[in-house]
Amino acid sequence: MTRLLDARTSQNSSFARSLAIPLLPPSQEALFAVVGLNCLDPSGIVRAEFTASVSIQYEPGGLRDVTISVYRQLVRGNAALSGTVLVYTATLSEPTLVDASVRVFTVSGNDYDIPAEENSAVKYTVYVSGNATGMVRVGPESFSASLYCD
Repeated sequence: MTRLLDARTSQNSSFARSLAIPLLPPSQEALFAVVGLNCLDPSGIVRAEFTASVSIQYEPGGLRDVTISVYRQLVRGNAALSGTVLVYTATLSEPTLVDASVRVFTVSGNDYDIPAEENSAVKYTVYVSGNATGMVRVGPESFSASLYCD
């Protein structure tokens, strides 16, 4: 029987245009969410489901790519039990219009068969990057994750 171990949300910004953080230089990752999920008494296969949303404003002209990357690390207290592993990445391409545009990019994914240990935590860090100058994070930004076992 499936059992929920933990569920958390990192809400960096709740409202549209509540941020003004440039993505500079192009293709450099910017951290926008961190979530730690408690893994108490797991049994069977441990897996996570997650959703990330980020809003980007960019200048007109050309094709713009936005990349969202999700990394996992197993921890106990302040001690890392594993290295950081890339578990999900998505690049979304949008042509820009004739005026400055704001686009909300949302992705969903899964992390399956996590080698979690009893009384540890599964830490997810989420980054966003863009391929051009003039791209600005404007909000809202959010990351939600749930951890399950069988």
